[in-house]
Amino acid sequence: MYKMKRGQAEAQQLILITEFILGIVVVITLMYSAYEFSNNDNFVKQYIAKDVAMMMDVVMGLPGDIEIGIPLEKTREIEIGRNREFNYFSVIVDRDSISEAVFATDLDLFDEIVRIEGNAIKIIKKGSDVSVESMDISEFGITSVSESGSLGCGFDESKLGLYNEKDTNAPKDAVSEEARKYAETVLGVGNIREYGKEEVENLIRAEIVKQWEKVSDKHGASLEDAQHAILAYQHHEDSSFQMFVSKSGRLVPKHDGTTIQLLSITKDKFPGNKRKEIALNWDIQYTIYAGVRENIGAFENRVKGEGLERWKKAIGYVFLPADPNCYWKGNRAVCRAVAAEKGWGLYKDEKPYVC
Repeated sequence: MYKMKRGQAEAQQLILITEFILGIVVVITLMYSAYEFSNNDNFVKQYIAKDVAMMMDVVMGLPGDIEIGIPLEKTREIEIGRNREFNYFSVIVDRDSISEAVFATDLDLFDEIVRIEGNAIKIIKKGSDVSVESMDISEFGITSVSESGSLGCGFDESKLGLYNEKDTNAPKDAVSEEARKYAETVLGVGNIREYGKEEVENLIRAEIVKQWEKVSDKHGASLEDAQHAILAYQHHEDSSFQMFVSKSGRLVPKHDGTTIQLLSITKDKFPGNKRKEIALNWDIQYTIYAGVRENIGAFENRVKGEGLERWKKAIGYVFLPADPNCYWKGNRAVCRAVAAEKGWGLYKDEKPYVC
């Protein structure tokens, strides 16, 4: 009968425990890598570019007239055409050169540069001409699509601790290139780019869905009412719905010095906290979270009434707490009552948003 030496059993047990722990570490690492890969927008853009480039090749080679529609997972900017520096044809998604995919072309059929924006595109071959057009994904019979794409459905509130923590070394100018790098590297903000109107609207709707579920007393109002009111307020404040704009060849947040334009986030939301101000300027979901929270908070705690009338009062309070009636009835230039009523009418047919 084999007998272990003194301490040998303990050593084998320690080896087994070590191997078990290492196995868990490897599994967790692989799972995290897979998660990061699936949520990396760069890969998505590359796949889209390759799909479109392949369809351009197909259309060029097929005889006769044909139309091919390509649905996208959200609104994208697609550039198709000649690379003027190196004289080849390619597809680029969201102005990101990393996404570039090359295709062959027949110069008699296609010899131009096309830039379109939409959640689907259509490649059309008719006679001796090939053209590319934007289309709506609803034409494929798809009635619900999350425009927030890889951004998910609503702001990740686990980031609040990081964003609210003060940092005396944070850049002083919240809209500078230095602040953008700080947002990306220190705060982990991604998807910094220009956003289309429809995309921003759906990001707002998604955040409203998430926060409205937590409201205990809804005072006779529905989710549609909440969407109606908050979207109308955003339209009144900044009808372009753009969080970022191109300025001097770089991307910067829309900011008038005292107010972040998306949902009108004023300086009292980040008193003396540069890190929070940077987060509000560069993380579009956080900006929307803060704006929706302010509007729903006013509806819950600052006004009286029921249903849409309560929402009207809440929006008036958010606009000017010292004079809530100014938003709808005031004669002063700051009140802009006509614009407020116009915005209110634009969203009266809201449907419950599905993320």
